[in-house]
Amino acid sequence: MKKLSIMYCCFFALFVLNIFSQDLPKVMYVNSKDGLNQRNTPDLASEKVGTLLYGERIIVYEKSGNVTIDGITSCWYKTSKNSGGQCWVFGGYLSDEMPSGAAPVLGYWSTVRAAIYTGILHRGARSGQEKKKRMLASTGIGN
Repeated sequence: MKKLSIMYCCFFALFVLNIFSQDLPKVMYVNSKDGLNQRNTPDLASEKVGTLLYGERIIVYEKSGNVTIDGITSCWYKTSKNSGGQCWVFGGYLSDEMPSGAAPVLGYWSTVRAAIYTGILHRGARSGQEKKKRMLASTGIGN
């Protein structure tokens, strides 16, 4: 019985260490000036379901094993599509820091969700048009 308890404790410790060693989810940025294809599965032959722009910020949730594409060895990362759902992108064209010279990309996550989280859309706005004006004003778009 004691050996079984020790074995369970070791298994649990390895499981916890594996989860925390991946450092996921995390924010990453597209560092390819040509953009980055989003795919249904972590495979270069998989269907393209979208494209991310240079400098675009994404959140990655999971990663696959390493592969080599275009002479770059990295893993595939699972992320969210702007249209909803999940997809995979090749990590060789992602970086932990925003590329220098890249203009900030105001995508869905950084504008709408940030506005919702901070309550900008709900503070006294009565109509959808008024909510949209407040959100755009808060991000500096249209000024």
